[in-house]
Amino acid sequence: MMTAVPTTAMANWVILAAVILMLSQGSSALIAPSAAPTGFTATALLSAEFNEVELSWTAVVAGDVNGIFERYDVVAIPSGGLPVEMFNITGDETTSVLTLTQYNTNYDITIALVTNGGVGPTATVNVTTVQALPVISNITDSQSSDNQLTLTLTVEDGQFTTRTTDPYCCKLSRTLVSRVQSTAADSTRCSTTTGISFTVEEDSTYNANCVASNSESYTVPASGMMSRMAIRTRTAVPDMVTGFTVATLSNAMGGAQVNLSWDVFTLLQRNGPNPRFTVYSLESGRTTPTTETVDIDLTTTSISGLDHHKNYTFGVYVTSDVGNGPASTATAATITGIPAAAPQNLAVTIVYDAPSLDIQFDAVSVDDKNGILVHYLLQYVHGTNSRNVTLANASDYTLTGLDFNMEYNISVSVVASGGAGPRSAQVTRRTVQAEPAAPTRADVQATATHITVTPTVPTPANYIIDPSRQYCCNLTVSQTQGVSNGQTTTESCSPTAVVFDVEEASSVTGECYTYNTQQLADGTEGVAGATTKFTGMTEAAAPTGVVSNIAFQNRAGNIADIDLSWIALDRLDFNGLQETYVVSYRESGTTSYTAAGNISFGTNAAPISNLDFHTSYEIRVIAMSSGGSGNATTFNATTKAGKPDRAPSGLSSSISTTNASVTLTWTALTVDALNGEFTRYIVKYRFGLANTETANSTSESITIDGLRYFQTYSFTVAAVSSGGIGPASEAVTQRTTQRAPDAPIVVVAGSGTTSAFQLRTASLLGFELREKNPFCCSLVLTAISGNTSISENSKNVCTIGGFVALADRTEEDSNYDVTCVAYNSENEVSPHTTMSLLTESEAPSRPVGSLAAATVEDSSRFALSWVQPALADRNTRDFDYFVSVRPAFDVSAMPTETVVTTESADLDGFDHYTFYTVSVTMRNTKGSVSEPGPVAQISQRTTQAYPPVPTIAVTVNTTSISIVLTVAPGSYVLRPDKSFCCDFNRASITDDPTRGTQTERSCTPLNGNTLSWYNLEEHSVHRVSCQAYNSQLRNDGTTIGLPGTMTTVNISTGVAAPVATVENIQAITRLNTSSVTLSWHGIRNIADQNGHVMVYRVTYLRFDAFPNETAINDTTERNIVLRGLDYFANYTFQVSVLTAGGEGPNATIQFQTIQDLPVAPNVTAEVRHDYISLSMSQDPGRYELRENNSYCCSFERTSLSGDTRYSLAPVTLCSGNNNTILLANTEWNATYDIDCISFNSQDFNDQHGFGGGVNNFTVTTGALICLVPPGNAIQAITLNGTVICDGGYRLNMTDGYSETLCNVTGDEWYVNNITCDEIDECQERTHNCDLNATCTNKPGDFTCACDTGNYGNGTACFKECLIPNGLNISFIDFFTNEITCIPGFRVLAGNDSDVHCNDSLTYWHINDTECELYDPCVADLHTCIEESQCSLTGPPQYKCTCPDGQLVSSENNCDLTPRTTSDNPIVAIVPGSTGSLSCHFFGIDEEDIIWLLPNNTWIDVNNTNGYTIEHTRINATTILSNLRFQISERNPMGEYTCFGSNSRGNQSFIITVAKGSSAKFNNAIPIGASVGGIAVVALVAFLAVRHNQKCKSSPLKVVSKNSRFNVELSMTNKNDTTTGTTGSTFKPVATADEKIPTGPGAHPRTHCDQTHAVASGC
Repeated sequence: MMTAVPTTAMANWVILAAVILMLSQGSSALIAPSAAPTGFTATALLSAEFNEVELSWTAVVAGDVNGIFERYDVVAIPSGGLPVEMFNITGDETTSVLTLTQYNTNYDITIALVTNGGVGPTATVNVTTVQALPVISNITDSQSSDNQLTLTLTVEDGQFTTRTTDPYCCKLSRTLVSRVQSTAADSTRCSTTTGISFTVEEDSTYNANCVASNSESYTVPASGMMSRMAIRTRTAVPDMVTGFTVATLSNAMGGAQVNLSWDVFTLLQRNGPNPRFTVYSLESGRTTPTTETVDIDLTTTSISGLDHHKNYTFGVYVTSDVGNGPASTATAATITGIPAAAPQNLAVTIVYDAPSLDIQFDAVSVDDKNGILVHYLLQYVHGTNSRNVTLANASDYTLTGLDFNMEYNISVSVVASGGAGPRSAQVTRRTVQAEPAAPTRADVQATATHITVTPTVPTPANYIIDPSRQYCCNLTVSQTQGVSNGQTTTESCSPTAVVFDVEEASSVTGECYTYNTQQLADGTEGVAGATTKFTGMTEAAAPTGVVSNIAFQNRAGNIADIDLSWIALDRLDFNGLQETYVVSYRESGTTSYTAAGNISFGTNAAPISNLDFHTSYEIRVIAMSSGGSGNATTFNATTKAGKPDRAPSGLSSSISTTNASVTLTWTALTVDALNGEFTRYIVKYRFGLANTETANSTSESITIDGLRYFQTYSFTVAAVSSGGIGPASEAVTQRTTQRAPDAPIVVVAGSGTTSAFQLRTASLLGFELREKNPFCCSLVLTAISGNTSISENSKNVCTIGGFVALADRTEEDSNYDVTCVAYNSENEVSPHTTMSLLTESEAPSRPVGSLAAATVEDSSRFALSWVQPALADRNTRDFDYFVSVRPAFDVSAMPTETVVTTESADLDGFDHYTFYTVSVTMRNTKGSVSEPGPVAQISQRTTQAYPPVPTIAVTVNTTSISIVLTVAPGSYVLRPDKSFCCDFNRASITDDPTRGTQTERSCTPLNGNTLSWYNLEEHSVHRVSCQAYNSQLRNDGTTIGLPGTMTTVNISTGVAAPVATVENIQAITRLNTSSVTLSWHGIRNIADQNGHVMVYRVTYLRFDAFPNETAINDTTERNIVLRGLDYFANYTFQVSVLTAGGEGPNATIQFQTIQDLPVAPNVTAEVRHDYISLSMSQDPGRYELRENNSYCCSFERTSLSGDTRYSLAPVTLCSGNNNTILLANTEWNATYDIDCISFNSQDFNDQHGFGGGVNNFTVTTGALICLVPPGNAIQAITLNGTVICDGGYRLNMTDGYSETLCNVTGDEWYVNNITCDEIDECQERTHNCDLNATCTNKPGDFTCACDTGNYGNGTACFKECLIPNGLNISFIDFFTNEITCIPGFRVLAGNDSDVHCNDSLTYWHINDTECELYDPCVADLHTCIEESQCSLTGPPQYKCTCPDGQLVSSENNCDLTPRTTSDNPIVAIVPGSTGSLSCHFFGIDEEDIIWLLPNNTWIDVNNTNGYTIEHTRINATTILSNLRFQISERNPMGEYTCFGSNSRGNQSFIITVAKGSSAKFNNAIPIGASVGGIAVVALVAFLAVRHNQKCKSSPLKVVSKNSRFNVELSMTNKNDTTTGTTGSTFKPVATADEKIPTGPGAHPRTHCDQTHAVASGC
């Protein structure tokens, strides 16, 4: 509940209502508010922390309050009706925030205004509260595999709705891996279900933090959360070691050693406790490895003592308490040793044709190599130079590249993979001498008959020259007179030059060399060295003799050339080189010879070309050589006649498309080309190898008929002249038109899968089959193995040759329809040939498929099934299946055989758990002997028997369960991994079956039989159902193990003390009692209760007493009333839960008991004639007085000067923040009955402080009064003469003597040299204006106005947001963004309306909102009745006028009843003065008031005859008198207040109007009149508009101070029966710069607090 503080505006309404209510004359009753708050809204606050609803409303207008504001009563009723929640709002704010109890619930919330007159009407609004946060009461974990963890959330039912998108989220944080701390990035998963799966590491510990989210959109996101610690995942065998490598080396002991290394084995790979590496080595060919253990943190190790040059397999794997991980292996060979012996029988032989030595030696044995042979190392040494040669093996080797004539020492050793062995004994040999060097030169001198050669020999090196053969040469005559004769002389040696005899004109070549002294293997001595070549030639001479017997012959053909012949000269007669005959000719009668060519020797004929026909020539022949020219021989000859010298050109051909004919055309020869008379053209033609045929034509074209179809012919043409037939033209070819092929003839050449048939045509004449695909056939499959239900497209088969091969194109035992055609090369198609083809059957080409031997899990029989081969693979339509089953490992056993014709067989009678070989063969049975196809074969074992029911041994404590499973032996083998599997689920927690969990499956580890479950809930029942599994592979081919019979046990965990507290503990007290009622909710999560609730233990401790008081109470209920507590004492209350397991933690609340009521106060009274002052004190008790208004007293005047007729209702005053109470301005000789009471500081039900005992007594005031003189802003003068100025004025004593004195008559103070001067708060800066406001001084006051560009009330100004021009907007509220239009316009807002001040606070942003001009009378937006007339009084105000000129009544009709008229003049303005008159007609429409002149004339608003009317106010500018008014009788009777003023003073008076009578005036005094020199101010009027409430009128005291008045009043509800309560009392207070005057007559005028007021100025 929230209590608001009244604002200033509300305080003003409270004062106004109080004034109107309390100052009525008579005993009118108080009434309740007549209207409910408007604009009532309720909004649920989207906060997850509190269930709050924000209320907002508009306060009841003052006219409907009808009393003094006390509070707002708010009632919240949930949709279910209960519980009803009530709240009181004591402040005057118009917003409040409620905290409700039920989440996600629809509430009806009502609000009503409560005044001292009662409870007003209610306003109701509906709202749905925010959803509660989901509560996760439990998280269970389960694993479907080693790496899959599923968290299952248990979410309590509550006042919420889970959101649709991933309402459940868990974050998994890893803390341990294999018992070692190891964190990783958190993994967060969300789901639409309460099961959330994660991928986890084995043997790891995780923390799970899970949240559940409702569908509420909180301002700050929130979700329900629960943490679950230490989730332990399954263990598994370690992972495989990675990065395993092997490095080999030799150790110091001569043995072999290897270094092993691998990657670091991380925590994530261990998967279980106590991991360590196991490394092993296994020599090739052996079965038992050598192993050793290595620490898990190492990554290297060494193995020594291995044999050299051996192949080993090395491996490493990790062993843990769970088992062995897979091994990483590598194969390596150990290194070799050093060979033990040198090669034997080294032999070295000299090579005589080069500086080389032949080497031979024996190979080293395998045992002596000690490793893999690398090579043999051959070393040869000359002097200090040593060189090595590597040899791949011990075969013969020639050592080359040695120096000539040099001695070498030779040895050899073997090098194996282990190193180099010892060397053999050395062998010494000298290499052969080098060949002598060639002579550096050989000088040659030649004559006609001799050649002389002189060599030059260099100095010998690496050899020794034979002195007898220092110079040696040989000579060859290569040519004599240019002809090779092959003559060679013998070797000739000499110590000087060497001479040879040679023929003239001969060319010679030769070589010169020398010999060394090398002794050769065959016993000879000396080796010839390199040679130096030489050449030479003897001199030549001119030929001798001439040619003879010259003759010629015309050359055949169409030419005039001739061929010459003669008898040749003897060769030696040429006497030199370059032997030729020079032939030339000239036409007879000419002088110049034309060379016909040089004819080489040996040729005695020569052609002479380019001669003219029938011409005489002289021909000459001369012999010539390098020695000169011989004599010439001449003779005469004449050429023959010629024939055409060229062929016709432009020969072309064309064919006929209808027959086999060709037309030829060409160009005729010129006459010059004919070389004679033209006779005809001869055309020759032929095809292929056929004979040539001819045709003659005398023109340049010819058509040749009768040719063969589709033959390529060659055509030439030649011209025939008198000289003969000329050359033929180049041939042209032309193929004649071909005809269509004949229909192909089909010859079947085979059957079965190799079937083929041959195609040919009856004839190939007249056409040519096309080269590619000359025959094409369409094969349509009509049946396969007799099966016609096939769907296969036809196959087109074409072939280059005549055979169409059906292999891979046809199926066996199949029917085909075949259609074939032939194509010529022009793609002309022949008629088609059709045939039917049946291929032969064969044995199936493929075995049966999908052979399976299903075992029935509780028997030893086989259910065999298979699938036929594809239709194309059966190859036959007649088949069966041969089935054979025999024991797999007993070849002597007889098989079980059967023959079936379907694809299944059911065989029985086999042994359990035994391997059998099952064979199925499909056979072709079409022939007399079945042809078997390929065999399909599988091996299958019969099933194991089911394991029996396991025995369960249980170990249990409060949070864990362990079981050991055993089973009797039988005809089965338990599978090593997951031998036993159990279904585990929680059935209930503390007998609550709704807290069960889903069943999770757990299986024993490898070779284990123990299962454990940890982190279980205490006092919970768990159902464990277990069964054993054999190692049988199931029929699905993937599952291993047949389950045995399941046994079930229920296991209960132990009871423990609760681990959680009760919730929502509350303490409630009541008035007038010190008892406390405690209530609480049980433990939210029953899993935290850990047992049945035995009792709730309530312990309370008073901690402000000494010694501390404690008490313990046990109860089985969730509430308890604690009696006998002390008032106003501090207690700590604790509530815990007791179960059989112990006591849980305490839920604690601290609480203070209610205060006792105070005893009656002690009062000391000071009584004067004009005031009563009371001093208060209080005896101590179990209470404390409230800080303000600790004491209140009721003053009831019972008589005045003994006259009880002047009694007044009680006035209640309170002490404020001190212990005194002053009743000021009492009447003389007045008797007061006073009741005083004190208040404690207890808060209860929105009330602060409660009264105790009453002190009652009576006092009487004195009989003296002195009035304050008017003017000078003096507010009051105390009895001791102290002057008190009006607010806004300060006391000023002028120079000289100043005094105040009550005059002799005792009716007025005399004031001398004392004034009250006006204070300029603006000049003195004592104002409270904002820094952005302007202060304006006024008499006794000041005003604050915000500067231009700012907005506010002057005391608080904000930067003004500018309104864009032209929008007809007069004002925009900065706080509500509400727009006020200029008169005549109204706000029109669209769907996208948006009004806000921009971010820089410079101008208003206005969207889809405007001020619309309207005339309510024209726009038909008025409320005038049909018979009235609407007229605009000023946009948008209007009036409704009846036909008689009267305004429409408040009942909205024109039937006006007679009006009540004030008979007597309301006011008479003293002649010579002007003034105004205003009357306050509460509850009456202004339209029902008509002002009348003395002559009963209605005063028109527009009348300007000396006065103006502003609604109920008349301003007179001339002398007015005897004004009256009329009020419609439909308005309530009552009293109306009028106030008049002129330059002489003010006057208030009351007009009483009774229904059906004239208005009467009470105490009506003309303005300006006086009584005894003192202006009298009459009472203010009050009109009661309701008659159904009875309220007691409060007394009113009015003190006139120069036309100002002060009012003190109090109000008490007559029907209020609450003991010790009083009404509100108003008291003056002061501002910070003004002290409150005290003592008799002190009356501050303008300073009032929020709960007390003085009528003057407040």
